[in-house]
Amino acid sequence: MGQIIYNEQKASEILDLLVASDELLLDELIEHFQEYLIEKHDNWLKNNAINVLHTSYYHESCEKLYKTCMNMVCLNPQRVFESKNFPLIEQHILSSILKRDDLSLNEFEIWNHIINWGIHNNDDLDECGNVHEWSDKDFKLLGETLKELIPFIRFSNMKYKEFHDYVIPYKKILSGSLLTDLEKKLDPMTTNRTSNGPTRILLSRKIDSIIIRYDNALKIETWMSRSDGRISETTILKYQWKLLFRASLNGYTAKAFHDKCDNKGSCVVVVKIKGQDLVIGGYNPLGWLEKEDYCVDAKGSFIYYFENLSNAKISRVKTDMFYAIPQHKFCGPEFGMIDFSIVDCCNEFKNNSCNPSSKYESTFTIGDFCVEDYEVFQILNK
Repeated sequence: MGQIIYNEQKASEILDLLVASDELLLDELIEHFQEYLIEKHDNWLKNNAINVLHTSYYHESCEKLYKTCMNMVCLNPQRVFESKNFPLIEQHILSSILKRDDLSLNEFEIWNHIINWGIHNNDDLDECGNVHEWSDKDFKLLGETLKELIPFIRFSNMKYKEFHDYVIPYKKILSGSLLTDLEKKLDPMTTNRTSNGPTRILLSRKIDSIIIRYDNALKIETWMSRSDGRISETTILKYQWKLLFRASLNGYTAKAFHDKCDNKGSCVVVVKIKGQDLVIGGYNPLGWLEKEDYCVDAKGSFIYYFENLSNAKISRVKTDMFYAIPQHKFCGPEFGMIDFSIVDCCNEFKNNSCNPSSKYESTFTIGDFCVEDYEVFQILNK
């Protein structure tokens, strides 16, 4: 009997083998392939959740994979709901997601995504433009498309303003009695408001960043704690990530950085490189101090990078920690002597650099770059 070399197979190929094993009733292989995908390719599953859900739904023996993928979607729904492939998700799969109490998304956001799904699944509506210019025929078409999904929207979980801003423009797809009932129950002037159904369990799996995702922050925390790096779908951030600074909002100068970030203690820097799908940054356990031409030893500090927000590498400070965190008034965040630095007016020229070697381990080299945006988070105990 031939032997399958798992680590030489792409995740998509393993999924194909899983389907073939199901069709051939090879129960032992089915179990192995599911476990392998879940354990070794969880990031691929997250990025390809729609395809995996469709595939596993039609193969009963793949129930473990289906449930795992469904949990991934519910815990981090933005990855699916905001993807370009969201309109391709089949209605019965979408219904199953909407039924879940643990779908961690605000109800008005769910409504908006469902409306967009309905519009994109009708060629005539996809070109209609402003909803205020729609005809009765357009609303009827959308209502027919969404009639199996609307019952799973928990309107009573919305605030009145959310209902008014996002649902009322599409009120013609709702029955008159439902609309009247909801307007009455959601009206802030109504006393003793009650919910028609269960509320969603909204897990705190968001981070105030336009550069990294929640799972990237989790990865950085594992580096901070020197843990084994295993992250499950129920893992939440141990610390509070308080956004101190965002260059696109606060300015790209060194002064803007120091005004917001000096004397704040432990910080994480996140940098988006202009023109590349690279995110780099560093962890400073001591923070930046309001001193000129000063440096500190910083045990535990490190530099890191994410490529495509998935492949990650870390460069830890060496045993000789002297000059691990320079404190220069005319520069932004710095790590080491030549290891990683963000200069003044960092978005104008390729004067910034990331070449870990002097005070940090030589595990990767980025070179010189121009900054598209960068953020600094204060790391606080919850």
